[in-house]
Amino acid sequence: MLSRPQTRFRSATILRAGVTFWTNAWKVALTVWPALLVATAMGTRLCAAEPDPTGTEFFERKVRPLFAEHCFKCHGEEKHKGGLRLDSLAAIRAGGDDGPLFVPRRPDESRLILAVSHQDADLKMPPKQRLSERQITDLTEWVKLGAPMPATDPPIPVTPANGQYDISAKDRAHWAFQ
Repeated sequence: MLSRPQTRFRSATILRAGVTFWTNAWKVALTVWPALLVATAMGTRLCAAEPDPTGTEFFERKVRPLFAEHCFKCHGEEKHKGGLRLDSLAAIRAGGDDGPLFVPRRPDESRLILAVSHQDADLKMPPKQRLSERQITDLTEWVKLGAPMPATDPPIPVTPANGQYDISAKDRAHWAFQ
């Protein structure tokens, strides 16, 4: 059994250790939490930010028409060479079988720029005719801007062009119409 002075000493030591722990915990909390809040706010701003309107306009005016004219034949809705589709924004962001299409803000590391500039003998897109210097510059500029795109694809009209629905006998026999 402990004598009276030893008990008092042990209690004081434990109390001092507890006070030291909580004092240090507060110092850490006051130092770390503001930094975490700032980092979180910046991360949220970078990830959930509205697309840059000028970058999005650049994509719609220069990049999407270029993809439509030169790329959709092999990387569109019907064909997906290399597992790559360029006809939807989600597909562009996803990339192809060989990975991402681009590294935002790093055109020298982007497969898209490597392919269209014909720098790699095995990866030349379009394969038959090289794009013009202006078109390559536009794509490079787009990647330097961070490859901005609209948040979603433009809505596709649901009604047929002529306004008429053609419902066949097979359609009428579907279980949902019974």
